[in-house]
Amino acid sequence: MKKYLILLLLNLFIVAPSFCQNLEEELDNAITLMENEKIDEAIVLLDSLIAIDSVSKQIYYLKGSSHYQKKQYALSIQSYQKALELDPTYDRAIFNLANGYEMCNKPDSAEVYFRKYLEVEGESSYSYIRLANTLSSQGKMDSVMYYYERAYEVDTTYLYAIYTLAQEYFIMEDYVKSEAFIEKGKALDEKKVDFYTLQGALESSRNNYNKVIEICEKALTIEPTNFEINRLYIESTMLLKTDPQKVCEIEYETKFVDYGNTKLEEILGSISEKDYEKYLKRIKTGEILSLEDYLRFYLSQIYHPNFSPYFNQDNEAIKQSWNEENYEELVKHSSEIFNNVPLKFPDLYKVCSAYYSLDDMENFRKYYAIYYGVLESILATGNGSEPESAYIVVSASDEYDILYYTRLNSSGQSLVNEKGHSYDILTTQYNDGEEGKEKKVYFNIDIPMKSLHSSFSAKAKKGKKKKKRKNK
Repeated sequence: MKKYLILLLLNLFIVAPSFCQNLEEELDNAITLMENEKIDEAIVLLDSLIAIDSVSKQIYYLKGSSHYQKKQYALSIQSYQKALELDPTYDRAIFNLANGYEMCNKPDSAEVYFRKYLEVEGESSYSYIRLANTLSSQGKMDSVMYYYERAYEVDTTYLYAIYTLAQEYFIMEDYVKSEAFIEKGKALDEKKVDFYTLQGALESSRNNYNKVIEICEKALTIEPTNFEINRLYIESTMLLKTDPQKVCEIEYETKFVDYGNTKLEEILGSISEKDYEKYLKRIKTGEILSLEDYLRFYLSQIYHPNFSPYFNQDNEAIKQSWNEENYEELVKHSSEIFNNVPLKFPDLYKVCSAYYSLDDMENFRKYYAIYYGVLESILATGNGSEPESAYIVVSASDEYDILYYTRLNSSGQSLVNEKGHSYDILTTQYNDGEEGKEKKVYFNIDIPMKSLHSSFSAKAKKGKKKKKRKNK
């Protein structure tokens, strides 16, 4: 009996290292499957390993990570929690559990595990920032800046912490502190374009547009395809050319002074038939206009003989090339966008995107300046919150382009007449899906309605003439 017991123990001694070795190999196989995005196969493999060994924290951790990779966050939380049952100090599972709760929109639970991670792992700049972000999402603003500052104190060379503080102080309008952190960041990494973008935004808030352009030009030598820098360059050039007496800043947006007052009326009253061809010629060369000139160009479209606010079709060649992702073919039709009057913003957007995808930044800036300039000029005519400050549009379809540009979705529409004006009222919601964000947006549609009535009147006159001829 003793002999058999010794043999049994010896066999167990041999099998245990062998199983551990096989387990490590299988875990490596699971990781390889995950890296190759074969997530379902990885989960099947991990489940088979759990059936053999249900007390391995690594198996549950990898299973949680597999579900997380598939965006199955609730399932990932279950696996991470199982890993923590086996080892309450398993730092990677703690951190990823916080991530999972964050993705499930449970910031209070995420906060608990970010704090636990800091207890287990010790001070970490990145963890402090993540904790601060979670607190911010809960509106616990009293502690947010403390933890951002702690992140910087732990590592004064950590660019993420430096940029975060620069950004937060900018939002708080403490431009002196923001600028100090921007300079620290640039000193550590002069090729980090994010700091140039923030510095440009800071100078723009001071109306130092020449300085912004200088900053953008420097940044573009580092990263020519950076979208935000290109947009900031276009915006600053446009505002530098804009008469400062005609615009003001309201809630961080540039508006024509008090929307409907005499300054805006001056712009509307100064438009003539000659303006369309004049401005069209300038924008075709790639020139960036002033904000009021973009509005004049937009409104001057009504004088074009082919102006049709309600019966304007998308460019089929551009649409087909876009659907096929054939950007080389699409840009061959870029100049055709000017054949539609008024401009079709979706076509213009596709042209901009195609040039950007092809890294043709010169033509991207040319067309994006038109897209950005005209849409911003429409937004500058009001705030859309009531009839008196309704956005002025020349086409009903432009209403939906404005919503898309401002990240809104429409769920309803109504037409009202008030004090001799026609308005479309769109019921909207931000496209991030958050509830309770519904609002009504007003558009002044006097121009398209007038065009529509004129069209019906012309058809009615033709009909009367035909009847007279028949009577003869």
